[in-house]
Amino acid sequence: MELKVLNKQGQAIKAIARVSGAARNTVRQYVRDGAPSVRKSRTSRLDAHRDWLIERLTQSPGIKDWTA
Repeated sequence: MELKVLNKQGQAIKAIARVSGAARNTVRQYVRDGAPSVRKSRTSRLDAHRDWLIERLTQSPGIKDWTA
């Protein structure tokens, strides 16, 4: 069901969250702002060394069938 429609019908945020299976804060944010914001994925500290790591793992005799 549409979350905003349920809210306009007078349903409580807690009840909408229960029916939709979403968290209350997510429902509250969706009703207030539209679609919930999507977080950007963080870069890993290993990303700077990714090529080197892949090269080492593929050359290692102890690791078989390793793919990135």
